[in-house]
Formats: sequence, C-alpha cells, structure tokens
Amino acid sequence: MGAYIIRRLLQSVIVIIGVMMATFFLLQLTGDPARAMLPLEADPEAVERMRIYLGLDRPLPVQFYYYMVRAIQGDFGDSLTFRHIPAREIVFSRLPATIHLALSAWLLIIVLSLFLGILAAVRRGTALDNGSMVVALFGQCIPSFWLGLMLILLFAVTLGWLPTSGRQGYDIRYLILPAVTLAAPATARMTRIVRSSMLEVLSKDYIRTARAKGLPQRLVISVHGLRNAAIPLVTLFALDLGSLLGGSIITETIFGWPGVGLLAINAITLRDFPIVQTVVFYVAVGFVLINLLVDILYVALDPRIRLGGQERK
Repeated sequence: MGAYIIRRLLQSVIVIIGVMMATFFLLQLTGDPARAMLPLEADPEAVERMRIYLGLDRPLPVQFYYYMVRAIQGDFGDSLTFRHIPAREIVFSRLPATIHLALSAWLLIIVLSLFLGILAAVRRGTALDNGSMVVALFGQCIPSFWLGLMLILLFAVTLGWLPTSGRQGYDIRYLILPAVTLAAPATARMTRIVRSSMLEVLSKDYIRTARAKGLPQRLVISVHGLRNAAIPLVTLFALDLGSLLGGSIITETIFGWPGVGLLAINAITLRDFPIVQTVVFYVAVGFVLINLLVDILYVALDPRIRLGGQERK
C-alpha cells in the first residue's frame, strides 16, 4: 500500500508540472499583455518599457525558469490587472465562492442520482423507469449555458422567485439556479450509471437468496444491493467533485458568480497571465489530489486492485 501511494504521488507531481508547462507556453500564444494593458494609442516605446517592467523582454526559457522557481514557492507574481496585489491573494479570495457552488452541486448530484437511479432500477421496465431515463438523456444532451439561461428566464425573469445573478454570502436563493445548472449534466450521467450498477447487482444470486429468506425489499436494496454497487459509484462521485471545481467556468459566467471560474475568464480576456497561471495551478492541484484520494479509497475498498498489480509484477 505504501509503495502504491508513493508511486501515485510521483505521478501526481509529474502531472502538475506538465499542467504548469502547458499553461505557461499556451498563454504565450494569446498575445502581448503589455500591449493589452496600455491604451490603443500607446507608442512602441511605452509598450517596450512595459514589457521590460513585466520581465517579458527576457528569452522565453528564462521566463519559464523564473516562473517555475516562483511557482514551487507558491508565488505567481502580482496581478497585471490589480496592480501590486499578489495573484495568489486574489485567487484565494475567490476560492470560497467556487467551493461553495461546487459542493452544493455535488450534493445535488449524489442525492438525486442515487434516488432516481435506484428507483429506476427497482422499477425496471415501468413508465417511471423509462421516464427517468428519457429525462437523464436530455440532461446529458442539453448544453449548460442554454439550461442556465432558460432557468434564469423562467424562475428569475418570468416568475421572479430567484435572483438572476450574483452572490450574497450564503443566501440559498442566489445558489439554487447556478447549483442546478452545474449539477444537471453530471446528475443525468450518474443516474444512468447508478441504474446500470444496481441492475447488475440485483441480478446476482445473493440478492435472490436474500429475497428468498424473506428480507424486506428495503434491506435487500440498501444493505445487499447498494453496498455492493458502491465501489465504482464512490469513485465516480469523487471524480465529479474534481470536475465541478475546475468546470464551473460557464456556470459562473452565466450567473455572475464571483468564483475562480469567472476570475479566470476575465483574466484571459485581459491577458493577466499571473492570475490565469495561479487559477490553473490550484485547480490542477485540487483535481490531482482528489484523484489521488479516490485511488487510495478504491484500493482500500477493493484490495484486489493492489493484489492484481503485485501479481503482474
């Protein structure tokens, strides 16, 4: 187990370094931030002075070297938009909003997909099963931006029940629409996976034996069925959390949610490289750590994975 964790840690470090390299070099293709920060009528001498001030006059390998050295220390420099404010502080100030939204959407995914998936599996072949699968299919096909706009039009503009955008502390009214929009695609996908996993488990001999013993349907489903179907589901639910943390850009943009996704969009538009690099770094670290924890949890739940790896050696 210890060797497995060490190997996964090393792989995680390599992934993070690769993400940092890709982010740095891809950002060079977006344009000159010195030109973006100055007025359109700025003369070439002013642009060159700004490039020297930002350190962009150095050769690209030198810029990358200093970037990596600072990044290892957690220093991505000052924001180019918010002068004299470290990019890390700006990103950290937006993280709570993104975490709040992602966790809320994640809980929705778990509750709704388990309820609908188990119900569809137990009621297989009925109108309830067919209806839930049709809804799940549409949920996977509908683009998030369109769903978000339709929810705003219905519940905020037409009915006036909920605000259209923004965030006011932990007021749930501002959270409902973005959380539903963010959770919808994953909920639809996980509902189908839960149904499939439960149908496979419910066809096993030990389920028939439990029913033959006269156990209540509730115990058969919850104790014998869901427990044995839980291993792949736990993995997928955990991976969904990492995806939500890094994939909330569209939702935050639509609803004006003040998280790191909206911050990243604005930073890309303004070519604020330190902000973009900081956002990508911390999102990548979070996603990699969640994947690492999922792998460890998966091995703990199913030791055959670790034993299988040792046998192959």
